[in-house]
Amino acid sequence: NSAQGVEGSHKHTPLQTAQNIKIPEITYHGLPLSEVLINLNGESVKRDPEGKGVKITLAASAQVKAGTVIALKLNDVTLAEVLGKVAQKAQLRLNVTDTELILAPAAGKP
Repeated sequence: NSAQGVEGSHKHTPLQTAQNIKIPEITYHGLPLSEVLINLNGESVKRDPEGKGVKITLAASAQVKAGTVIALKLNDVTLAEVLGKVAQKAQLRLNVTDTELILAPAAGKP
């Protein structure tokens, strides 16, 4: 592995960062989606080698899903994989911007 210079604009997208954050085990026993997202935001900072984490939000148009109960148990996954499963369970999709990951209504839904 060659060391990369600190200079330059080598910046990961939020999705790339989420794919690099490894989570050994995560379990949700029926937590509301809003609490799951709070937990995942914390996990992303705690487990990010750079200590920055990823901003994960629920789109305003998806706030009706904030109370959706999430039950999930995963081992040896990335943050991106966890978010994919959470989005699937809440019937949402994961949107990626330059600065954050947003759970939004699935395509075709207002």
